[in-house]
Amino acid sequence: MSASSPDDLHRLFEQGLNAGNADAVAALYEEDAILVAEPDKIVKGRPAILDGLKNFLAIKPRMTLNAARVVRNGDIAILYSDWTISATRPDGSRFSSDVRPTVIARRHADGLWRIVIDDPSVDESGTS
Repeated sequence: MSASSPDDLHRLFEQGLNAGNADAVAALYEEDAILVAEPDKIVKGRPAILDGLKNFLAIKPRMTLNAARVVRNGDIAILYSDWTISATRPDGSRFSSDVRPTVIARRHADGLWRIVIDDPSVDESGTS
């Protein structure tokens, strides 16, 4: 999966996660990208992000992109979105979370866009 525009990142991220394809989603990140896993925990590098994605995908989440906006300045873009994640916990109970990530992406020499910083703001209060 390759993003030829910053807008592609939203679509490809959603497709990859819903397909359970951690490798495809991780490929959307730069090698040295960071992911704010928790307010006080930053994961750095594509291999570490891939590990986190594999753990996350173990609950078989279903993500829906509700809204998106991209602000671009040359080879840098900030992506805003509004996601809903639904999944089943190991105990069988269902849950739903709203995620409003802020993502910074950069266009590389090959013309492809990759995520540099991913800071999801998760509201874990939503349940079903």
